[in-house]
Amino acid sequence: MPNNFTAATIANPQNAIYYGMVATVASVLGGLIGYAVGKAWGLPVIKRFIPLHYIEQMRLLADKYGVWAVYIGALLPIPYKVITLTSGMFHIRLPIFILASVIGRAKRFLLDGAFIYYFGPKAITMLENATSMGNVALVVFVCIVGVLLFIKFIKPGVIVRGATSIKKNSADLSP
Repeated sequence: MPNNFTAATIANPQNAIYYGMVATVASVLGGLIGYAVGKAWGLPVIKRFIPLHYIEQMRLLADKYGVWAVYIGALLPIPYKVITLTSGMFHIRLPIFILASVIGRAKRFLLDGAFIYYFGPKAITMLENATSMGNVALVVFVCIVGVLLFIKFIKPGVIVRGATSIKKNSADLSP
């Protein structure tokens, strides 16, 4: 977890929740730019960030999981720009992309900010010393909340639009 966000929140724990909100909003806005770039220029841009042999696998994940791929990607410490670019390229519906990004990035920044706000510098030690069961419990909790929110707001079959059209151009993905 050590990064600029963590350093700012530790330095000013009374502002940690505010920093978490700002980081969440900025990350999602940046994600929208990545989404637009991926949608407009697609494969030529994505090839700069992702080896070609992974792109087909990512297309399959986007086809099969759509919103879940975005949500999990927003939670993970992998570069979020990869998620945003591929979401645009594979035509994940924009409202779905935004919802998954907001929930995932809020967990990543806002929840951490709240934790630091209430526990101060001890939060870093607590997070670093968390047991694997604690991490599993947190992931399960976040996933359950995510599932409940997505079930409430998402209609089946409308998450991915156009990802299958990439299949037709999969010959372009060959090295």
